Amino acid sequence: MDPIEIDALEKATRRDAAALQPLRAQLLGPLAASPDKQIRWHVAQLLPRLMLTGAAQKRARASILKRWFDDDESAIVRVNALQALCDLARGEPSLRAETKRRLRAALTDPSAAVRARARKLVDVFRG
Repeated sequence: MDPIEIDALEKATRRDAAALQPLRAQLLGPLAASPDKQIRWHVAQLLPRLMLTGAAQKRARASILKRWFDDDESAIVRVNALQALCDLARGEPSLRAETKRRLRAALTDPSAAVRARARKLVDVFRG
């Protein structure tokens, strides 16, 4: 899948994520390993939309996003990974404490884009 295709997929699945389910293995595997930052940032947007039932798949999804937030060179990939982690943490209490920690770290990130997104997301995790 190229950046144009994954961009179209991201847009097409905003309202109905059912089309993502057959692509679950690709999203958690080869697409997540892509060297193309455009693909990674769209995968970050798509991962929270996946309907996953297995604990291993849920951990894999969170692991990908954590790695991207912690290590990716692209600020937009990091912003989308942070957003996705926050989206996941709303429905998965086991991710909440770790996501709060990353969100606090993001408030002092060298990237202005990461700091700005963190400021917008911090209210979600108050309390």
